Amino acid sequence: MHEWVSFIYLIPFVIHILLHWDWIKAIPKRFFQQLSIENRFNVFWDFLLYALMIFVTISGILISQAALPLFGLNIKPDSFWFLMLHIT
Repeated sequence: MHEWVSFIYLIPFVIHILLHWDWIKAIPKRFFQQLSIENRFNVFWDFLLYALMIFVTISGILISQAALPLFGLNIKPDSFWFLMLHIT
């Protein structure tokens, strides 16, 4: 069940990224020029959270034991990914 919920979670995540893509493209240009320190911190924090969500999602998919085999993808998970998923 946990793996399937993870796949369902990807839908709103991708929609959110697509809806805000213009902001995502624009922010690096303004990062050092027009943003206050508070806004720079918020942009950094947003990027960090985004990177962690991507990492957790990919690691969860790579250690999938129920969902991926159903699609015919039999990936032998490396112990590194088990460790990373449980740390995060």
